Order: sequence, then C-alpha cells, then structure tokens
Amino acid sequence: MIERFSQIPGGVDTNEWLATHTLALFDHVNALCGSISELCTPVTCPAMSFPGTSKAIFVDERGKRHTYTAPQYIDCVMSFCEQNSKNEDFFPTRYGSTFSGDFQGHCRRVIRLLWQCCGHLYTNHWDQMGVLDLRPQCAMVLAHMSQISKIFGLLEPKDQQLVNNTVQLIRPAYVPVMPLSTRSPSTLPLGAEPPRYSRVPSSKSGSWGGHPTTQVLSAKPYAQTC
Repeated sequence: MIERFSQIPGGVDTNEWLATHTLALFDHVNALCGSISELCTPVTCPAMSFPGTSKAIFVDERGKRHTYTAPQYIDCVMSFCEQNSKNEDFFPTRYGSTFSGDFQGHCRRVIRLLWQCCGHLYTNHWDQMGVLDLRPQCAMVLAHMSQISKIFGLLEPKDQQLVNNTVQLIRPAYVPVMPLSTRSPSTLPLGAEPPRYSRVPSSKSGSWGGHPTTQVLSAKPYAQTC
C-alpha cells in the first residue's frame, strides 16, 4: 500500500508530488512528537538520540552548532519545518510560481530531521508509544518516509539503511483476514472473536483522529507552541 500511494502519477509535477508528501510527513511526525511532549523532558532525555547516534548536534540555518536536549532539539526541528512550510520560496502556492532550484535539497534536510525525531520516539519512548497505542501509526509514518526517500534519494545511504532497519523492527505483525464466509458468528467456535487485520491503524489514532488519552499522558502538539 505504501509503495502504491508513494509512486508519482503520470502527468504530475515531480516537485509538487515531493512537496505534498514532505508536508504530510511533517504533519504526522509533529502529531506523534506532540503526543509525548510532556514525557520527553530535559531530565528524561538530556541528549537527542536516535538509531545510529547517541548525542546529536543541531545545526541551524547559519551553520551554528548547538548541543540541545531532546525536547529542545525536537522543538527546533518542528519550528524550522513549520516556518518553512509557509515559505513561498520553498512551497509556492501562488499561480505561476515555481519551485526554487534548491527545493529538493531543502526537502532532504527536512526528511533527515523528521527521521531523527521519529528515531528518538523509537529509542527513548517506545514503551510510552505503546501505552498511547501509537506504535502502528509511528510504523506507518516511518514506512512512508522510507519509501519517499527511496524514490527521490533524500537520505544518505547510511541513514536510509537505519530507517529501513527500524521499519522492519517496529512494523506490526501481519494477521490475515479470514474470508467473509468464515467470519459469520455461526461458523466461529463458541466464545471466539472474529480475527482482525492488525496492520491497519485504528481510525481513532493519535495522529489522525485525536484518540483520547489519560490525563497524565495528554499533551498538545508542538505546532501549537511554535
């Protein structure tokens, strides 16, 4: 399914397609990070870590390097993506406007930063993601990110391999759906539940439906703090 909806349709501008998927990935990663923003603190996460990196250094647009805690790092990433999503130079919306020459280079940086945020959720907050029932959504976002990166060559080979490995580790188990004729209550053993297809996220997810969570784990998205 990911491969099918990621392929560039005929007649669609390549940059338009990349822009659409880049902004969608930002929205989804922002929602996932917002779900654990009250649990990712300078005390619990004094350094930004993700697969392959134990302490990441944030480099701003002027090339200055910063050693941030994980919540500060994620906040910088989300602020950067939020500001640039409204930048007409990178994501033009006016009729007749064209994409800048370094548009794909900009998308490479965005996707790399979004991967780092998702990787942090996996390495440091996977148990909490399980409590919030957001693991399938995180797996879907990473699979989407991996596929788009393959199509457009957005990530370095080392990072691409790390994303692919993480997707394989966290993808939900496949449970096939029984034929309709075998799912009727009359054909099921007494007290048995009909099988479910666990690869499809619930429609009431943290990213796409605002699934209610306990008061302790509730958090507002980063986009509301930018």
